[in-house]
Amino acid sequence: SAATAMVMDWDARVVKARAWVRRHSSLRRLPLIITETNHNLIEADQVSATVVYC
Repeated sequence: SAATAMVMDWDARVVKARAWVRRHSSLRRLPLIITETNHNLIEADQVSATVVYC
């Protein structure tokens, strides 16, 4: 289904993001608030994408 495909695409994006963070290990020293904000932005992006696809 389209929903399943979106979830799989989302999983792929998360994996890529985690790999990117690992390559840029200095990012781990940034305040947690930045990580939280980025996470919220990604979630908001996913929600907007869901609305567009529906």
